[in-house]
Amino acid sequence: MKTIRLIGVLDCILKKGKNILDVNTIIRRDAAEGTGTLTLTVSDAVQAGYSSTTSVSAEVVTQGVGFNVSRTYTVTDSYSVKGKKGYKVILTAYPNYKKRDFKVYDDSCFGSDTYEGNGTDRKPVGVYFTKKYKKL
Repeated sequence: MKTIRLIGVLDCILKKGKNILDVNTIIRRDAAEGTGTLTLTVSDAVQAGYSSTTSVSAEVVTQGVGFNVSRTYTVTDSYSVKGKKGYKVILTAYPNYKKRDFKVYDDSCFGSDTYEGNGTDRKPVGVYFTKKYKKL
């Protein structure tokens, strides 16, 4: 039977895990010209996930890391920016994930557990906004 052990479990409980930004996935983008205020509001479903150096199932990883790595999670946030005369402002929203590393062990009924590999989980935890001004 395979089991998951989080690396530095105390760190994860204390929320010292690493947040990562996925710049390859745009949740939403909007743009405006002039001096008005542009607001980008996001409430979208973002896919959780995991990767591993061994063939461990999503069900086993889900049990080990404490959240469902196969489902989507809704991330919600809003960001406003004031435009500038003679410029176009572009707001882009990206998913922000909590990333943790884990190790995969084969729990033996007899003897010690056997290390099989490692992996990383990704849980959507929020939205990261960028703004860019382009001269008209």
